[in-house]
Amino acid sequence: MIPARSENPMAKPTLRGYSPYDLMSAMQKFLRRSMEKEAIFCFLEMEASGMYPHIRNRLMTVVYEDVGMSNPGLVNSINGHISAMNEYYKSNNGAWRLVLSYIVLEICRGKKDRTTDHFVCSVCNEMALGYKLNLDDYADFVYDMHTRKGKELGRGMEHFDKVASKIIESNVSTDYRDAENESSAKMKQKGLTLEDYKKTAVQETLF
Repeated sequence: MIPARSENPMAKPTLRGYSPYDLMSAMQKFLRRSMEKEAIFCFLEMEASGMYPHIRNRLMTVVYEDVGMSNPGLVNSINGHISAMNEYYKSNNGAWRLVLSYIVLEICRGKKDRTTDHFVCSVCNEMALGYKLNLDDYADFVYDMHTRKGKELGRGMEHFDKVASKIIESNVSTDYRDAENESSAKMKQKGLTLEDYKKTAVQETLF
């Protein structure tokens, strides 16, 4: 059940009179710019106003969106940090603030990049604009003995060992910023949204 507007803590000002939505946005911008004091202020103000879950979830998003592959240590450990913070918080143990402080400082003082966000948004945009992957273009290695087409082609272990199981390391370094900007402009012209990538023109029964 969706709470009534009066029951939603985000629907009223914080203790010091801020808009919760403005503070949530501000925290992410401060983290991007390594402004640690301002960032933690936003979190603490929203927590003090009963919005801990909202700001905690945004903090997790920031790690994936604005830190990404530049700091895999934080990305891989953020769930553990958040779990510890939650446990302290539920126990009314003020140590939750230490966990928060650690996360904020590591984000601000560590490396950051937005490749993760640019990458997924650019591909979703292209799909919404009509991009469709043609697996036949990769038939040599996609259709192995584990697929119906591969079996029809008589492919077995030899093909799998020499072709389908081949590992190729990536040498891609693009951050996809330009790709996202270009596709976003086309999306705007056509009145499409990011979620429109889920639309499909046809669905067929394979088996």
